[in-house]
Amino acid sequence: MLSHPNGPALAVFGQVERAWGNSIRPRGLGQWMRPFRNLISRVLKSEPVGHGTKDLSDRFIAASAELDLLNDTSYPGAQPPASEVAALRVECNDARNYVLLGDPAARLRIDLLASSSGYRDRS
Repeated sequence: MLSHPNGPALAVFGQVERAWGNSIRPRGLGQWMRPFRNLISRVLKSEPVGHGTKDLSDRFIAASAELDLLNDTSYPGAQPPASEVAALRVECNDARNYVLLGDPAARLRIDLLASSSGYRDRS
């Protein structure tokens, strides 16, 4: 779908490391599922696939910043249980391991999808 007609793929998006359950169902499920939903939504709206991955990058930044804060020896307050820190570390690693290979400006060929499925936009 992200290719030239009768040609090779222009972009491929995926995870380059082992995918743990935290990638799909982490703590605080609602906020962490949003990047995946936004990626699919943006690609289906024919936005550049590179733009669609923005929220996944933001997810890594947020998890990494939280982990750095917890590892800071001057962190105010009680430290969370080791199991929470470990879960956050896995989430951070999972979020870091998504990669876009190819052209970040590639877009979903909605015109090809519509013509091949018999779907017609009636607007």
